[in-house]
Amino acid sequence: MKAELYIAQAAKECGRQEAIWSIGIFSGPTLASLKPVPGTTTPVLSAQDVTDVPALFVADPFMIQVGNIWHMFFEVMNAKTGKGEIGFASSRDGLDWQYKQIVLTEPFHLSYPYVFCIGKDYFMIPESYVAGAMRLYRANPFPIQWSHIATLLEGPWVDSSIFFFDGRWWVFSSPVSAENRVLELFHADSLEGPWQRHPMSPLINGDGRKARCGGRVIVANNRPVRFTQDCFPFYGTAIRAFEISVLTKSSYIERELEFSPTLYAGEELWRRQGMHHIDPHLVNDGWLACVDGWRFEPLAQQELELLCEKLALSQQELAEVRQELALSHQELALRDHELAVSHRELAVVCQELTTTREELARVSSARTLRLARAVTAVPRRAVKWLLRPSRSEGYS
Repeated sequence: MKAELYIAQAAKECGRQEAIWSIGIFSGPTLASLKPVPGTTTPVLSAQDVTDVPALFVADPFMIQVGNIWHMFFEVMNAKTGKGEIGFASSRDGLDWQYKQIVLTEPFHLSYPYVFCIGKDYFMIPESYVAGAMRLYRANPFPIQWSHIATLLEGPWVDSSIFFFDGRWWVFSSPVSAENRVLELFHADSLEGPWQRHPMSPLINGDGRKARCGGRVIVANNRPVRFTQDCFPFYGTAIRAFEISVLTKSSYIERELEFSPTLYAGEELWRRQGMHHIDPHLVNDGWLACVDGWRFEPLAQQELELLCEKLALSQQELAEVRQELALSHQELALRDHELAVSHRELAVVCQELTTTREELARVSSARTLRLARAVTAVPRRAVKWLLRPSRSEGYS
């Protein structure tokens, strides 16, 4: 009854607001008794803890213990790019977490980083429906670097949840177009396939209250238990638990556990509207689980934050433009100086040309005068020579 009251209250608060997700840690002696760990700060991770990208929220946590260190992988919604990236945090006790960095980013949206181990190798199947494939990644080295090594299934699948049971690999997943109402099941002899659709798949068709996966599939008392999102009356309302009693290549039977729903909206602000993810681990005869929850944040406040971010970017762009203008002014002044120098040099050349022309004119005038005098003098001597008496006339 308490779960229904919280869900009803959350539904009333829906409106033009933004969903903000955060991550918490729950524990308890049984799956039915999971509660926030007393004495710990909750949530253990939020958008404010992300230091290397502008984060809008964090969600979909999966964790794995290696030696004495817990490693958690989760979606970080990048507020600048509008797509999910995979973040990483670590803890020595599973309660106090330190954010480290983004460890996986692609040109497309990523979320739901389902991490698991086979021997000494670490693998991850993040949700990558935008890429049109269910993609398998391997760490090299763990936990910082991840490389895509195979495509398990073609198509836009969401929240794919893989597990090994009875000598075979199994994976639950949902097509993105089904709006959380369809659950499919595939199986394979080896991790990289080939994968085959179960003959009873889709296992669920048309029920948004128990179709879409909501966390790690565990095996308890030799029976798989799958967690599913209850998307009524809205996405992210609660987590329900189903125990699988028959799972073969031809048959499938499950039942909802008595304590379901396992997780739902609570009094704390960070999960006031609902919860939609769980990754439980059996530790020291009890359970330790990373979970997520969400609250509404007024859209106006978020818009204001985005506006401030855009304003900061505009101021930065303005500073860059001013710097470019300053450089342009310097270049213009340099060019003006070069033009002034060129004008002065041109004036000197013109003056030299004028002087040269004047000298040429004087030289030409002098030569012309001498030539005229020479031409004038030649006829007189010629006439005088012609008029001189001849020798024959002198002897007649």
